[in-house]
Amino acid sequence: MGGVKESLAGRVALLHLSPLSQQEIYGGQSGVFTLDLNWLSIRQNEIKPVFTPQLFDRIFLGGMLALVSKKYEDRNIFYSSYISTYLERDVRYLSGTIDSLKFLNFITAVVARTSQMINYKGIADDCDIDQTTAKSWLRILETLGVIFYLHPYSNNVLKRTVKTPKFVCMCM
Repeated sequence: MGGVKESLAGRVALLHLSPLSQQEIYGGQSGVFTLDLNWLSIRQNEIKPVFTPQLFDRIFLGGMLALVSKKYEDRNIFYSSYISTYLERDVRYLSGTIDSLKFLNFITAVVARTSQMINYKGIADDCDIDQTTAKSWLRILETLGVIFYLHPYSNNVLKRTVKTPKFVCMCM
């Protein structure tokens, strides 16, 4: 989008595509998530049990289409190539100069902390960077769709804005 010379307002739709869900990968019944207990109990009876080795295979494979479709067999090669091309190129575009080794350590620290409350100081200390850089790099990962922030829910609107969010990695 940075190279587009004219405004595309009203003429373009931007689609932010997440990795495939387990339901999409294994051809389950599609539908909107609901908390209806009757529907959930029926759905629970339809789901076949997943044994531990299969569950770990699903987790380690991830939801990237190229891996799910078996276009690439080795997930390690795919993800390392993904990082070295897409992330490093786009991160350099968004942030200018960047220390690749420190950024790779940063990504590792972020992935290790997925679904935990954000601790900028802990991430910064692990990567030998300052907290301002850690916040900046997290904003870049959010912009690229690699992570998203999961904000806590509370009936009190003020508590929702004050409490620390968690972050979730989308592709690692």
